[in-house]
Amino acid sequence: MLWYILVLLTQPHFRFPFLIPFHLGDIAIAGGVGLHIIHCMETSRPFFFFGPATKLAMLLMLVALMSHYFNPNQIDTTWNVDIDGLVKVCVVVILLEAQSSTIYRSVAIMGTTVVGTLWWIKGGVRLASAGMTWGSGDRLMGANVSIIKNPNDFAYLMVFMIPAYFYFFRISKNRYLRIAFLGCMGAAAYIALETGSRTGFLALATALILIAPVMWIHYKTTLIGSVVAGVLMFGLISVGNIDRFKSIKESVLVIFKQQEEYSEDVSQVDAESAESRVIKARAAWSVIVDYPFMGVGTNPRPRLFEGRENAGGMVHNEILMAGRHMGFPGMIIYLTAVLMPIVLGLRIHRMAKDYWPEIAALGLTVATQSCVVIVGGMFSPSLFHFPHMLTLTVATGTYVHLKNQIAAHSTPSLTQAHNPYSPTAVAGIQTH
Repeated sequence: MLWYILVLLTQPHFRFPFLIPFHLGDIAIAGGVGLHIIHCMETSRPFFFFGPATKLAMLLMLVALMSHYFNPNQIDTTWNVDIDGLVKVCVVVILLEAQSSTIYRSVAIMGTTVVGTLWWIKGGVRLASAGMTWGSGDRLMGANVSIIKNPNDFAYLMVFMIPAYFYFFRISKNRYLRIAFLGCMGAAAYIALETGSRTGFLALATALILIAPVMWIHYKTTLIGSVVAGVLMFGLISVGNIDRFKSIKESVLVIFKQQEEYSEDVSQVDAESAESRVIKARAAWSVIVDYPFMGVGTNPRPRLFEGRENAGGMVHNEILMAGRHMGFPGMIIYLTAVLMPIVLGLRIHRMAKDYWPEIAALGLTVATQSCVVIVGGMFSPSLFHFPHMLTLTVATGTYVHLKNQIAAHSTPSLTQAHNPYSPTAVAGIQTH
């Protein structure tokens, strides 16, 4: 399954078209399922581990398929990209939680996402250095594939991964690896800013605000150096993108009726973009209210949008996209998927902070990533963002196994030489 994660994150067949006939993704997921079944038969293990992520994924799959096949508002129940993506995400979550038999395997999932996104770090830096912009203006283009379809998606992924890079910076003992992960954080921030994505800017601010206190407590010198480097880096950001970030305040004032219209400093394109998103969000909400139980599916009848055509197509809000497709059940599942890593991440940190700092840091990492999704998801049309669903699996797998290890008083460290097991520390742990 880790190979499937790498294939899905990197999409190598877009860079090397000769790989298209090989269907690497299908082979990887089919192979993962087959090997999992064989392993379970050999070891007499159950095929499924009914942890929190698996239960949520099964519920999501059930609701999505019911909305697709039994929704009277669907004009066509043919298998399409939207339902295909949802089902594959659910299958991956179920299999990963079943295969995450130890905390180390949960860390391996996080590590695989980091390795996969190094592809985009390299690509983003190259695009920026070559001046490859999207459409008109200074915005760095996306790769136009999968989860990197445009500048907003590019920024969203890069910011989402910053807490993961910071996590491996924290647990790495090798000096050069620590410098490399710190460099990845800086490169991801630079790429996000160069996309000119206002969503990316807000999500980046959220990530940095949450990471800064940890750096201040444990890495004051690194924090000061990062601030200096950030100020210098901000001077490299193009003027057009900085102007887009400045328009955020006016967009908020206009949306909430605190200002009549945009000033001349805000471009017409940016003003229309913000206004259209609000209009589409309101139209989508009206559709959800009218069809609360199953939504209108992934391929709804055109008549449902009569008088509110703006509700169709992409709605730049993840929870509204879930609601439009699956009604209130979809929205509840989405909220659960976003909030669960925050709750479990904080519990992991509380349970492990006194004796297993590497895993305590992992808890804060998944919680921070979910906070990024809350902010970024307010302005993104993604539906159950794949990297975040992986984070959900990391959070649930780590929590369940950590709780079991504490109960059994078996607590090996990721780096035993630097952090030996301490019975005294375990004695003071609160497991509830």
